[in-house]
Amino acid sequence: MKKIIIILLFILLLSNISSLDIQIKQEYKKGEPFLAKISGVFLSPITEQDIHFYHNGVEVPLDFSLGKIKNNYYLFTNLPYDSGNYSIVLENILSYSNGKYVENDYVKNFTISNQTFAFQIDKGFITTSESFQVIIKNVLGSTINVKVSTGEDISIMDSITGKSIGNKKTLEILPGDEKKIYFSIKEINSSKLTSINFSSLDSFSFLVYLLGQDVSEEEKIRVSFSEYLLNISTIIPLSKTKEVSLKNTGNVKLENLTLKLSDSLINNINLSLRKIDSLDVNESISFDVVFFSDDEEDIYGEIAVLDKYNGVIETLPIEAHFFERYNPFEDEYVISNDSQNLNQENASSENQNSGSSSSSKIVIILIAIALIGVLWFYSKKYKGKSNFLTNLLFKKKQEQKIPMQGI
Repeated sequence: MKKIIIILLFILLLSNISSLDIQIKQEYKKGEPFLAKISGVFLSPITEQDIHFYHNGVEVPLDFSLGKIKNNYYLFTNLPYDSGNYSIVLENILSYSNGKYVENDYVKNFTISNQTFAFQIDKGFITTSESFQVIIKNVLGSTINVKVSTGEDISIMDSITGKSIGNKKTLEILPGDEKKIYFSIKEINSSKLTSINFSSLDSFSFLVYLLGQDVSEEEKIRVSFSEYLLNISTIIPLSKTKEVSLKNTGNVKLENLTLKLSDSLINNINLSLRKIDSLDVNESISFDVVFFSDDEEDIYGEIAVLDKYNGVIETLPIEAHFFERYNPFEDEYVISNDSQNLNQENASSENQNSGSSSSSKIVIILIAIALIGVLWFYSKKYKGKSNFLTNLLFKKKQEQKIPMQGI
């Protein structure tokens, strides 16, 4: 009897639940960090393939991350810089609405104004029990000061010493530059959803779902990279490859993992692996990270591991430095177009010098032949003499003495 009552109450509760809800603002600025909360009763998981963005009725490709925290999905992206009318569409979603199962498309409209948001951020949410970093980029034409503040369970870390420096910090970021900020997590008993606030001329709330002791070991999803920080220096335009491994250090088999690069790394790094179908407990998988560039530059970012349902579960910070360097062994610059032109000019100069040297050798040979001819001539004139050179010298001496005999 109790079971029947519970079932009836459950059905009654579901019948009053509205359809899927997408919670966003109505208006955003150009390039603004976009965080959408998707809630409802889902009969099948929402995937990235179900989500589409449209601008003035035309689909636009946006790079976004999707994760699940408790019973809600969260979607994050940095919006484009084209103003106008936009829509986010969830297609063919099977959910429970008004007491029945329905498959619908869900649409939420918003607009992007002509104003530009002050900064970009590399992610908008994370599920973690460990330290992590966030990258902020100034997209304006002037310096901005970004104030960062956290709750009591999250501390800001000094980037050099790794020690906690409190819950507040101000970042001064020059135009076009980006800065990293590191956070550490306190051990807590109960899992909780909290946030980190980033504010300048504009503000954004970064969501953090802290895993506490109430989460059983079987429920904890953990992976770890073989490197804590990937710091690479290489000569342009040569590429450099680094092998990295990812290990499942949790207690459950992981499936449908994605490796994602920060936007700041996309043009300079290739990954030999992007999708991981499955990773058993204690299993490791290796992949290559290939660094390349045609220009002198320093880039910063991270490789993020995304779980289908939990969003970002681990990150690997990356620093890459590309520079030109003189090669003493080849006596040339081996990189940029300018240095290649210089090499061609040097080669041309060497060819000219080589030609001049060859001409000098020919002249010396001709002089030597002429001398030999002269010697041959005198040898014929004084044929029969034991030493015609001696005779020549002797004759010359005699000629010099004749004036003296006549005095």
